[in-house]
Amino acid sequence: MDNDRSGKVRLRRWTQGGVLAVFFFLLGWPVWTYVHAVHQWRSAQQAAEVENWPRVREHLEACRSMWQYNSSWHLAYGRALRHLGEWTLARQHIIHAERLGHDPSDVALEKALLRYLEGGPTAERELWERFSRGEAADAVQIVPVLVPRLLAQFRLPEAGPLSARWVQLQPQSVTAWKYRAQILERLHPNSDETVAAWRQWWRLAPQDRTARFGLVRLLLQRRERIEEAAALLEEHSQQFPEDEEGRLLLAECRFLQGSSEAALELLHAVIAAGTQESRAYWLRGRWYLQVGDWSRAISDLRRAVELDPSFPDAWYNLFQALQQAGAPAEEVQQVEERWRRCDQDLRQAGLLARRIGEQPWDPDLRQQLGELFLRNGRNTEGLRWLHSALEIRPDHLASHRTLAEYHERHGRPDLAAPHRQFLSAARPSQNPSGQTPR
Repeated sequence: MDNDRSGKVRLRRWTQGGVLAVFFFLLGWPVWTYVHAVHQWRSAQQAAEVENWPRVREHLEACRSMWQYNSSWHLAYGRALRHLGEWTLARQHIIHAERLGHDPSDVALEKALLRYLEGGPTAERELWERFSRGEAADAVQIVPVLVPRLLAQFRLPEAGPLSARWVQLQPQSVTAWKYRAQILERLHPNSDETVAAWRQWWRLAPQDRTARFGLVRLLLQRRERIEEAAALLEEHSQQFPEDEEGRLLLAECRFLQGSSEAALELLHAVIAAGTQESRAYWLRGRWYLQVGDWSRAISDLRRAVELDPSFPDAWYNLFQALQQAGAPAEEVQQVEERWRRCDQDLRQAGLLARRIGEQPWDPDLRQQLGELFLRNGRNTEGLRWLHSALEIRPDHLASHRTLAEYHERHGRPDLAAPHRQFLSAARPSQNPSGQTPR
């Protein structure tokens, strides 16, 4: 009897405990879900501050179930997708945000940004108008979209002030300082401001190889703070001892520090490994020239200009070595002519680049620069400039002609054919030079 009573008591207690457990579970689950969603939302905001857009997307996806009917969630998700290049999906979320009643001004800005990225003809003007109002909240969205495009189009006078505004708005942004440094290097090469921008980029991203080496090159060009440059390279070489470019820069540092033996040791190792970098042969050949070892200097310097026919310093040093070695006058004259032509082309390239910055929509300048690069063996850069001329004006005959001739010289009639077809179909009334009338 007592056993039956105690069994019933235990059953009742277990039942009551189970009911309470279910009750607290049902009560706690929504609370836990909400707390988890808030945590993910804040994590997404933190990831956005450091421009980690894949992580932003991951965190927003984790709180989708809680915020899927929230307009701010859709706007944030759309912005993350915009940064990740998924523009079609981004637009869908921006439209969801609009339907859920989000601020029309924010929605209109996001739509304009997407139209601009997709090549909308009037979107850029709209973005400039929004930027000119001076609203920081708008600018922080507009500037990171405009600056990369302006730099790619070589519209440096416009990109410069925008990049300055960007680093002012986001002083801890790696991307902002990256573009600021690259733009300043084109606008004001070797200036103190340019060095400061590259140094700040490296400080914010010390593992970024491009930032580190860019700062080192500027220091070497200015022949100042060589010890700082050497320290940057030594730190890098400890982590990446086989990095060829790092070893070449370190060799250049050692020469400037007066440690010729250490520099030559680095160069011998790089060349023995089969490098295709012309600068390695030029640095060693220049050293042989300085110590009067003409035959070795000529050998290395010939290899340097074979690897990079557009290297004026290597041509000049080869000219000097041939003179000192008493080479035939005809050979010396040919090398001298090549050096002078190469040097002139380099100066002309700098002039054209500046003019393109002032007149970014002129296809003639881009075609001339592309042709100049091709003439000096800089094929990748030459083709890029020629194709950019056709992006600005698809019927630019001079660019089509240069591309057709280039591809035919390199045994690619399939790539030359579209350009030849266009030239054949061109109307007789078009400017036969293919250049814009002045």
